[in-house]
Amino acid sequence: MVGWAGGGTGQDFFIESYDEPTDWWGQQHTVWGEIKDSKSQEVVDSIFKLPTHVQGMVMLDDKIPFELKIVQC
Repeated sequence: MVGWAGGGTGQDFFIESYDEPTDWWGQQHTVWGEIKDSKSQEVVDSIFKLPTHVQGMVMLDDKIPFELKIVQC
């Protein structure tokens, strides 16, 4: 699942890779997507292999710039 949470240090972007979608994320964070295809999962898996550090939770050592675009279906 993909989500956003504002907090004490600013906005945080989350990607979580549980075996099954969580039922509690929508109550604690703004969930705005799910990883549903294998090509997208490959991208997530490559992000999870990047260098990290623990700061309350596991955080990437370096920021990843990205852009969101609204696509009408």
